[in-house]
Amino acid sequence: MMRRGSSLILITLITILVSGCGFHLKGTGEMGALNVKRIQVVAGKGVRPDVQLALKSMIKQSGIELVDRLEAAEMQVVLQPSLYRATRTAFSGLGDTTAEYLVMKQGFTATSVATEQVLVTAVAETSRDRQVLTSALLASQRELVSIQREMAQTLALQILGMIQRASLTELNTEGVAVDRSTVETQTEAQIDTQKRTQVE
Repeated sequence: MMRRGSSLILITLITILVSGCGFHLKGTGEMGALNVKRIQVVAGKGVRPDVQLALKSMIKQSGIELVDRLEAAEMQVVLQPSLYRATRTAFSGLGDTTAEYLVMKQGFTATSVATEQVLVTAVAETSRDRQVLTSALLASQRELVSIQREMAQTLALQILGMIQRASLTELNTEGVAVDRSTVETQTEAQIDTQKRTQVE
């Protein structure tokens, strides 16, 4: 019951945040929710603090517990070094940058602790165009920090979305395996019944 509640909270949180930043996440139905209560997030050297903070914050707000020890977790999410690139796309007459194209990427791997099975390994990516105000550099820098924060949130949403879809695929696969087993058992029972009928 608690897992179901945590999953619904996560769905609601993602829907609200996604709507706010214009990113639409597919598969946020109840079956696509994270069916775990405890997650360990491992962020090594080179991971952007804003991405790590955004991901952990969303997980916490969903009602899922963040744990430090692997043995206490049901799922482990390992963040690889982040990639951030700013490409100048426009210049002033003095050669100052007046526009940039920003790209932020975050690789990750999500693993089920119980089965040691890798659920998904992927790279989340987002980009933004930014106008640079050369006449107000301080305000422009504040705007950049805000944009980077939004990009980090988008990456966190993408990561959670990909983990959701991978978890859903695993659940569906397990369901198919159970269904096949049931069919095989029923078939064997029917064969036994037919044999007994023939003998009689």
